[in-house]
Amino acid sequence: MTQEEFYGLSSRPFDSQADAAEYFPGLTFRKAVTTIGHGLNKGGGIVVVTGAKGAGKTSLLFHLSDKLEAEAVTLALLSAGHAEASDVLPSVVLAFGLDDAEIRTESPLAALDQFFQDEARRGSRVLLLVDDAQAAGEEGLIALQELGRLRLGDRPLVQMVLAGEPALASQIAETPGLDDLRDRLTVEYTLDGLMADEIGPYMESRLKEAGWEGQPALDPSIPALLHEATDGDPGLINQAMSRLLELGAERKSMILSTELLEDVLRDSPEIEFAHHTSLTIEGVTGEDMERDAEDQVVEECSMPLDEPSNHSAEALQAPTAVRSESGLVEAQIVAIEEAFSHRDKTFNKLRREVDELREYSSGQSVSDRIDAIERRLEEQERILRHMLTRLIDVFEQRDQQPDKS
Repeated sequence: MTQEEFYGLSSRPFDSQADAAEYFPGLTFRKAVTTIGHGLNKGGGIVVVTGAKGAGKTSLLFHLSDKLEAEAVTLALLSAGHAEASDVLPSVVLAFGLDDAEIRTESPLAALDQFFQDEARRGSRVLLLVDDAQAAGEEGLIALQELGRLRLGDRPLVQMVLAGEPALASQIAETPGLDDLRDRLTVEYTLDGLMADEIGPYMESRLKEAGWEGQPALDPSIPALLHEATDGDPGLINQAMSRLLELGAERKSMILSTELLEDVLRDSPEIEFAHHTSLTIEGVTGEDMERDAEDQVVEECSMPLDEPSNHSAEALQAPTAVRSESGLVEAQIVAIEEAFSHRDKTFNKLRREVDELREYSSGQSVSDRIDAIERRLEEQERILRHMLTRLIDVFEQRDQQPDKS
């Protein structure tokens, strides 16, 4: 019996097929949308979004498409994975609805140039969203660069969001002849995994889309175990949850327990546990661990927010030669994002080490110290999450205000 039949679901909730309905509006994805929006608001820029397979890039592009549909934007969504590198421009012609075989084969660039100029003259911005952009290869990326060179006066005619796997970033950085594309990069963003407390709501959101009404019941410890196993990667979460539902249906279980999930993970070598650090216990006291953990948290939480890394600064340079107030704000945004990224990695590492240390601890004193570390980690995470929420709200409100210039 299938998972749909046994649990009365209308579809497979964790199927890999992505659509706009599967966009999950958690902090991780809200931050991505906000950052992409800042990149596009610079005017004429190119935004690159990278992430592992299954990280949610396609869902993010569908959501952007839906979000911009009601605005004065002429938009097309193209999957480079479905086109040969030599067919990228003809595929763009089709994506914008210019369905003319002669145009596609004889002069796609000229046809797109004329179309973009017409749209610009009637006051519409043109935006091209390209999924699986790494599949376009060198030839395809050079063709997309040619689109970026089309102008009406000094104004670029098309903006682009290129989404792809991590290899896309190195392709753009290392491919000869892509200088113009690199110069037009306003944002280079890596899509992170879900935070620990986002996994539960994410699971329920996907289940409800498939008609879930509480059956099967979910063990409340499943999100924490999934975060440990997948590091928040939505693609791996989907794989694990799909197999968990299959195993639950096979065993006729109306409760998805951690025991069932552990069986799934044992039989899923591609879902590797996120234990990337080893802990040496010998010679380390509880006091040493407490002090080291506290120092590391303080160091990560006190990172300067006014100096982005060289990589991010280069990716987010404003197109004008003069450093403006908006350029400073963008640099601050990047620095804040990097600080939170470092914070997430540090907290995940510390939590794993605390869990491992707990297995080796003996005596009430050491146990109490470990509990104290964990409480401080939770409090730091609560404070920083509140700060991030406030920052995103501020930036979103700023974007909604009319431009007084």
